[in-house]
Amino acid sequence: MPESDKKTKKRSELGVLAERSAAAQLDDRTSNKLRKSASSVGNEELKQRIESGKANRDELLEFVIKRLRTVREVQQKEIGASSQHEQRSWWKDVADSETYGFDKPDPTRWRDVAKIYEEASYQMCRGALGRGRMLIERAIEKEKQTFGSLTKLVNTEDIDTEVEEPAVMEAVGGDDACPADNVPMEIKELAREIQLVTTKPPDPPGQLREWDPWWTLEEEEKEEEEGGGGESG
Repeated sequence: MPESDKKTKKRSELGVLAERSAAAQLDDRTSNKLRKSASSVGNEELKQRIESGKANRDELLEFVIKRLRTVREVQQKEIGASSQHEQRSWWKDVADSETYGFDKPDPTRWRDVAKIYEEASYQMCRGALGRGRMLIERAIEKEKQTFGSLTKLVNTEDIDTEVEEPAVMEAVGGDDACPADNVPMEIKELAREIQLVTTKPPDPPGQLREWDPWWTLEEEEKEEEEGGGGESG
């Protein structure tokens, strides 16, 4: 095996070990919280707290799934608008600096949103319910910002783009814990699909820079007309 491959493999193995170690420490902290709760309250109350934490976690995970589905649906619309077939329909609007809101599609804009939602789910499923809740707050804000930057070329009238915190968020404190579980497969798949999108469409040909003077456009149009007339003659 080449030396470079050995080094890469070693780094990968170290990364896996570090991740497992961090996960184990987090599980230990969660277990310690539950043990402390058990020593300060009765078994019945502890059981209720555990069930409540599990229910809150599951409700938040359902919220994450719903948001990731919406994000993926909008991203797919941007991917469609980015296709070579569709580009000619929006080149002129995008190239015109006076046309507000008609920026070129960018399907990659949703990657950070998915990444934060995925991390929130990971934390909750490790037992760190409060940490997951805080990450969901960040993901919601990031999603709102991303929708605010969405080009008008993408029609979202048929999609519920309103992002509101679920009511269960108010019931979860920053230090709350819950039983550990596996991250739902749908969250993993959706987050992966969204984050794998890395391609943006090219800029329109001859797109004006913001500082180009207005008469530049007139000169270019005149040149195009003259050139077109010469070719037809």
